[in-house]
Amino acid sequence: MTESVGTLTTKVVSDESKTHVYEICREFDTDGEEIILITLYPTLTEPNTFDLSSVHLMNHASDEGLMLKKVHFVFLFSKVVSAKLSTRGLKMDESNMQYLRDTIKKLPKAKIIISFGSSMHNCPAVIESKVELFKIIKELRPKDAL
Repeated sequence: MTESVGTLTTKVVSDESKTHVYEICREFDTDGEEIILITLYPTLTEPNTFDLSSVHLMNHASDEGLMLKKVHFVFLFSKVVSAKLSTRGLKMDESNMQYLRDTIKKLPKAKIIISFGSSMHNCPAVIESKVELFKIIKELRPKDAL
């Protein structure tokens, strides 16, 4: 019989009121890759909670040939929501875009995975934010394929 033990450390970067989350970083005590995983918006504010989407992505990373060491979950919009993000009055999240830029810049070797697909494809603020994100990636990672 064998016993395996693993450690997962989680860091949440949010505003003081926890109404905006900029990053959820999960680090495993294993060898592997560091990735920046960009999704639409956060649903969690506490480090010891998990949502189904992030668990699914972490569990199936090896299906895509990724062994994970550190995952930086960052978001197109930083506002924490418990249901689908409302598009009414939604505008590009400028401070969050700056956080995305800073994260991509400080982690030049991390793979970038975009995990929002064509969600909310009719919303002008989402379209504007996606275009801005692609501009940031193209500027900071000109050799990476989009």
